[in-house]
Amino acid sequence: MAEYKIKDIEILTGIKAHTIRIWEKRYGMLIPERTDTKIRMV
Repeated sequence: MAEYKIKDIEILTGIKAHTIRIWEKRYGMLIPERTDTKIRMV
């Protein structure tokens, strides 16, 4: 399975990264893994 950074998801969907982060917190839609530098990887 491919891994995407939140910026990649933003580009693919047209949904701003900020909105994706809010949905992540509010709805638990995504449960990203994080790199050592805290970059979200979906």
